[in-house]
Amino acid sequence: MMLGLQFANGLAFGIDEALYVTAAAPGLVYRYEWKSDGTLGPSENFADLIDRSQPAGFIGGDGLAVGQNGYLYCAVVGQSDVMVVDTVGSVVERIPVGGKQPTNVAFGPEGSGDIYVTVKDAGTLERHHIGVDGLPLLPSK
Repeated sequence: MMLGLQFANGLAFGIDEALYVTAAAPGLVYRYEWKSDGTLGPSENFADLIDRSQPAGFIGGDGLAVGQNGYLYCAVVGQSDVMVVDTVGSVVERIPVGGKQPTNVAFGPEGSGDIYVTVKDAGTLERHHIGVDGLPLLPSK
């Protein structure tokens, strides 16, 4: 299936079982309804990840992970943070990182309440305690 996205990066299923996709250009998170036959519904502009009050430059969404609270944790390259987006698409928090280019986000082991973030320009892997665990990637058996 072709989605027609420019510089699509992160993708994850949300707590609502929709597919969420970040795109570096234009810095949005798109939401796609996941249909029972395995196809996707039309795209919806779900959230804008870019702080548009900052100076221009390359800024865009990269990796993302989903918390058990349903929030999206999105690495934003060029903006030095992980944006936290709630279940209705509002930015509720910015988690600063130690460089300009965070690229991926993953949750730690169950019960840790941690996220791990790779930061390309700093060459680091950072741990941030957020008090939320990640949504399981696989269904329970």
